[in-house]
Amino acid sequence: MIWLASFPRSGNTFFRNVLFEVYGIESSEFHQQTAYSVAEDYDQYQVVKTHLLPHQVESIGDSIKSVYLVRDGRDSLVSLAHHRKDIMEPNSDFQINLLEAVIASKGSFFGGWSENVRQWKEKADVIIHFEDLISDPIGEVEKLRSIIDLPQPKRDKLPSFEDLKFGQPKYSLNRKSTNPKKQKERIQKFFRKGKVGSWKEEMSPEMEQLFWSLHGEVMTEMGYEDKKPKSYEGFLKPSVPYRVLIEANKLFIPERDGIKRYLFELLDNLAVLQDKLQPKWEIDLYCEGKIIQLEGEQKGLKEVVELIEVHNELQNQQQPYETRLLAMKTKVQKALPTAIYQSLSWFYKNLPIRYLLRKYRENIIQRKNFKNQPKFDNYDLVHIPLPQNFFHLKDVKQNFLVTVHDLTHKYFPEFHTKENILNAEAGMQETIKKEAHILAVTKASKKDVLKTYPTIKSEQVSVVHEACNRNHFKPLANIDQLAAILKKYQLPNTPYFLTLSTLEPRKNLLNTIKAFQKLVAESEKYNLSLFICGKNGWKNNELLEKDHLLDKNIFFTGFIDEEDLPILYSHALALCYVSFYEGFGLPPLEAMSCGTTVIYGNNSSMPEVIGEAGLAADPSDMDDIKNQMKKLLLNDEYRKDLEKKAIQRSYQFSWLKMAWETLCVYEKVIQKNKANNS
Repeated sequence: MIWLASFPRSGNTFFRNVLFEVYGIESSEFHQQTAYSVAEDYDQYQVVKTHLLPHQVESIGDSIKSVYLVRDGRDSLVSLAHHRKDIMEPNSDFQINLLEAVIASKGSFFGGWSENVRQWKEKADVIIHFEDLISDPIGEVEKLRSIIDLPQPKRDKLPSFEDLKFGQPKYSLNRKSTNPKKQKERIQKFFRKGKVGSWKEEMSPEMEQLFWSLHGEVMTEMGYEDKKPKSYEGFLKPSVPYRVLIEANKLFIPERDGIKRYLFELLDNLAVLQDKLQPKWEIDLYCEGKIIQLEGEQKGLKEVVELIEVHNELQNQQQPYETRLLAMKTKVQKALPTAIYQSLSWFYKNLPIRYLLRKYRENIIQRKNFKNQPKFDNYDLVHIPLPQNFFHLKDVKQNFLVTVHDLTHKYFPEFHTKENILNAEAGMQETIKKEAHILAVTKASKKDVLKTYPTIKSEQVSVVHEACNRNHFKPLANIDQLAAILKKYQLPNTPYFLTLSTLEPRKNLLNTIKAFQKLVAESEKYNLSLFICGKNGWKNNELLEKDHLLDKNIFFTGFIDEEDLPILYSHALALCYVSFYEGFGLPPLEAMSCGTTVIYGNNSSMPEVIGEAGLAADPSDMDDIKNQMKKLLLNDEYRKDLEKKAIQRSYQFSWLKMAWETLCVYEKVIQKNKANNS
């Protein structure tokens, strides 16, 4: 027995078919997949295919001879991305598949192309290049004579790549389809091109640069030296690393909201990229007046998480500003006659008192943080993930990049407190003053920025979409898990629609409730429920009126723990997210990733994110919202079709892609600033 080892999509299956057709040698395979089993007698074959690393097969026998097939990594990874999209994970996004395969974080993708090649290169008795195998199949297979006995080749039996693609090859897919037509189509996708250099058609210059940064050394070792770009050395080992500081104080708020999720995922994935791309990038975080170095993928945000834990413990010991302010208001209310308190309350609500208190607090924080502050002048770029947080670093005289999530304070000021409006606008004005580059989370957000602030030029705004964690948000069908979650939040076990957001006017929960009540009146036999999930927000007195709280079909859950969300999403008839305006909207994407249809507002960014994978409704039209609910309730087949589309649509978004595209924007902005200053 010998090992026929390779990184996936490097010609292994073609090699096995040549062995069978020309030499009459059957082969088996060894793997660690759970989707299909390993043949019990695999070790009785002369040749055994594997993609595993050497140490993963050494327990079977460390003296077993081996041949290793190596292919230009760009061709292998492009082919692998297609294989995943066409066969392994149908309709997944090719570009995201390619990015994940190129990076191969945490040992995924059989260690990654470089590591797989590097380890087998040291062990293999024979190394065969895919490019030579395609050119002269029999000549390359003949190299095996040094490690096994080969019969004389029947040269007239040599199959071409096209023969295998459109015929019935001995070896192709591991999992067979019971439908002959589908099996034929799958085989044709499996033997996709088999060409040298096909990566040129589909790998962007940015992706090729990333590939050479990560795999250039091994490409050179394996004889692909002449294929590297002329600029290879420059982007692999720049003379001076790019240095970025990210303001990360949002991590320290106790509540989980979309901005905090965005920031955490950005940092977590940047840690992976920074680690892979050393020494090109040095990324630091600004947290609570301290500068913390972003660590690699093994430690990730460990130091930040530890700092958050200490911060939260101190906050529990020393009541936070908002808690102390609320306690003071309660004391004043008890001490004063009702009429006087109501008069004072009117002034408090309608005058910028809270804003002035916040500015006073911000000034205290700034003085405290900058007292023994490190120097900021060695950073190429400072990233502010939320305009409202600009005050933390507004005195820093560096180049800035600011993430703008939405402009609700401009478009719907009636849905905000005056304090929120003032803070948001102060952040935008600081962004304009600093001539900061803007990162918009959708094309719709970019359009709003350019329309609202005419002094900002289009080239100053880049679009990088947010995403959701598909390892966490995925379809979960377990009924027992659902029963446990329903019991935890005291919810009935009935068909239900779901909302998830902070309880505040922009989310349009009031019209959603009224639409649902209309639906119940028309469909009483279905015993429907509406679960309104999320923490209490602002300006929601009308939402929380007694009629809604006493409605036997409506349930206010309060905050939902992160680990419970996938279950609630997965079993809902739909997520109702009929907002008046969204910069992106993470809950819809999370629901879609769980296979749940979204009823969404036909405005702002939501059509861009959800599209035909959900049902659009006019947020001001209760009948329109109700009719979309009714479609899903009465037509199971239609709902299931939309659920499939929802999952497929969710494949288009990735936090890793978001982090990489953000890094590309960093580089573009830094290079432009350096060019302007030279």
